[in-house]
Amino acid sequence: MEQIQNKINVIKEAIDGITSEQNINNRNHYFFSQDNYLNLYRNRVVLVLYYIVFILLAVSFFLNRESYNIYMIALSLILFGLLPFVIKYITRFVYYRFLELLKLFYKGNARYIEPTVK
Repeated sequence: MEQIQNKINVIKEAIDGITSEQNINNRNHYFFSQDNYLNLYRNRVVLVLYYIVFILLAVSFFLNRESYNIYMIALSLILFGLLPFVIKYITRFVYYRFLELLKLFYKGNARYIEPTVK
């Protein structure tokens, strides 16, 4: 009977070691870091695809340059090239305007989360 109790205690200690708070936090950190790396990878792939489309647009403008004004071509290429860098500011501006619109209809039962500046 004592041997069985010792084995049960050893198993309980092993389970406690596996499910300890530190191990849970380590796994959570590992999964979070993996998700973060995957998001960074996706963002880089999308940015590369975006600039491939940008190059195709520039070639298209070059091949059809008699159809478009040179100023319109330059403005389009500049705006298209800068969009990935300013999209954060555009979406933040639109989100703030959306919150202001919601506050017009505020009935006391909604919570508004302001975006954090990073």
